[in-house]
Amino acid sequence: MNFFDKFMSEPSMFIMGVALVSFILGLILGWLIWGRRASILSKELAKLRGEHDTLKKDYAELKEKLTVTEADLKALTEESDELKVRKRQLENEKGQLYADLFSTKKELETLEADMENATEESSFFVSALATELAEARGEKPKGLKKKKKKKEETKGLGDMVAGVENPVAAALPKGIKENDLKIIEGIGPKIADLLKADGINSWADLADAAVDRLQGILDAAGPRYRIHDPGTWAQQAALARDGKWDELYKLQDDLQGGKAE
Repeated sequence: MNFFDKFMSEPSMFIMGVALVSFILGLILGWLIWGRRASILSKELAKLRGEHDTLKKDYAELKEKLTVTEADLKALTEESDELKVRKRQLENEKGQLYADLFSTKKELETLEADMENATEESSFFVSALATELAEARGEKPKGLKKKKKKKEETKGLGDMVAGVENPVAAALPKGIKENDLKIIEGIGPKIADLLKADGINSWADLADAAVDRLQGILDAAGPRYRIHDPGTWAQQAALARDGKWDELYKLQDDLQGGKAE
């Protein structure tokens, strides 16, 4: 009996059958165990994939929101810059308005002063025309408003200033300022400015001024000033310079618009 015959004997076949059955059972058991594990892992993988997809979707939404937020921030920044520029423009406009207001106020004050001067000069103009018309008719013209004081206020003024080194400055009548050219009959604020512009700033300057020079100043200023007669201005100024107020007021009582009656 050879080896093969011995191997194929009944005990050997039994052992091989048992081994084969064990092997097959092991395979079946392993398949069952690992198959279940694989199923669990597959489910977990699917779950993780679902979570991954959700996270990707959330990331896309957040990225889109971030883009919108960046666009809004950029728009707000541009709007803020525009508001800053507008603010500077408004501040500049405010400063210009204040400057215009100040300038307008100054112009209004100038216009009021010019209106006052024009009113006074027009009164002289009307008075002068009335005087010339009355003279042409051979009538005695009505008197103008005088720049005079009551005789009681100036009575004895020469005695009051006797012996004073500068009697004019020391004994000016109440309400009269030294070297105020407007106290001269026929001279208003505007004409006073014209005389000062030509270098006649005091009573002494006016007293020394020739009539031709004074008339030239009036002629150069225009038609509404040519009608004034400066013939007695130097005489009046000399009396004011010397403090002879009684004589000045007496002389002015006899004048009409600066002209001798």
